Amino acid sequence: MLRNWILASVTLLFLTACARFDTAIEPNAAPIVTKPTPTPEPIVIDLDQVPPVDQSKHSVPLASIQFDTFRGDFVPLPEADADLVRRLRDAIPPIYEPKFETVPDADKWMFNNDFVVGYVDGDEAYAYPFKIMNFHEIVTHTVNGRPILATY
Repeated sequence: MLRNWILASVTLLFLTACARFDTAIEPNAAPIVTKPTPTPEPIVIDLDQVPPVDQSKHSVPLASIQFDTFRGDFVPLPEADADLVRRLRDAIPPIYEPKFETVPDADKWMFNNDFVVGYVDGDEAYAYPFKIMNFHEIVTHTVNGRPILATY
């Protein structure tokens, strides 16, 4: 009880110290009128537009920068047209509802030296194998009421 009273007193003291008091008001002063802050215009992004890539500054030859087409080949940056870039945008889908399996089941396709991103919460442990992350890069789900995002 005393602790709550002290906490309330300290909070009130803090708020009072931070408050602004304008006690000196001139008798003929105009009233203070505040205008509402205008709502900014929403930013609209046209997802069909390909943002320009500044190719004027680079430390490696532009032909060394390659787009993975996910079809078994690569395209050098100077040869990547807007249609290819648009097609490859968001080509790696995230996992929103991961499916987990038991250790014995995972042992059928994973090896002891496979890399994973791990998350431990109390007695629960989750592993996100790089073998899967290579194709998705992002996994999101909820553990004990907390949203989790695993990425690399």
